[in-house]
Amino acid sequence: MRAYSYLIDLQLTGILARVLLILIFCGYTEIALSQYLKGRVYENNTHISLGSIRIKVSTATETILTDKNGNFKMQAKINDLLIISGFGYKTDTLLLTDMSFHEIYLMPQEHILKEVKIDANSIGSVGSFNFYDPDFHNQTVAKQFDDKGNYKGGVIFRFWYWKKDERKRKKKEQLLKTDSVSRKIDKVFCRDTVLKYLPLKSGEVSGFILRYSPGIEEFSSPEFNLPRYLSKCYREYKELLLNDRTKSPTFP
Repeated sequence: MRAYSYLIDLQLTGILARVLLILIFCGYTEIALSQYLKGRVYENNTHISLGSIRIKVSTATETILTDKNGNFKMQAKINDLLIISGFGYKTDTLLLTDMSFHEIYLMPQEHILKEVKIDANSIGSVGSFNFYDPDFHNQTVAKQFDDKGNYKGGVIFRFWYWKKDERKRKKKEQLLKTDSVSRKIDKVFCRDTVLKYLPLKSGEVSGFILRYSPGIEEFSSPEFNLPRYLSKCYREYKELLLNDRTKSPTFP
């Protein structure tokens, strides 16, 4: 009888050991399958990186946001379905077939953000216009542009030797830089560009531009993103219109 009981105990112990091994194997399998996915989100066609885009796995509740450069990192595994969404863009899905670096492109919503082509002369780094040449006493070496803002070749050397002249030089350069950025803002934030992006009525465009043209400091920031800026301004504009209608008196 004792031998029989001992045999049963051995069988139960063996079964429990196998169950434990299966659970451990499943746990390791889940950990092995679940990895970190990295990628970047862009606007389709313009290739502008998009920040604050929401990404989540369809079966999970946690949502992550892309950083200001459109980058993201999240835990996922093969065969997960990702849902990507953001204001002004059509929601998209992506089925993971591998864990390589993914570049995701979102389409703008119709009548909110349309594609607009902005060349390097329209928006760029203000600091790229001047540099200092050590062979010429660190004096300013500026590229030459025509009246239309197009590069026509050649450079201009400006020589300064005294502190008073140095202060004048810096003041003049600051004024030139400010004027250059102001002209860029006028060129980018114009009627045609705004109408390509936003569903404004013809009579609303001038007021919108006057109210929401970006300042020099904001426009010159490396974080400035035209589509996101227009989206934010358009939301504020619609709220103002709604408030104006609410406050307007009604007559019998």
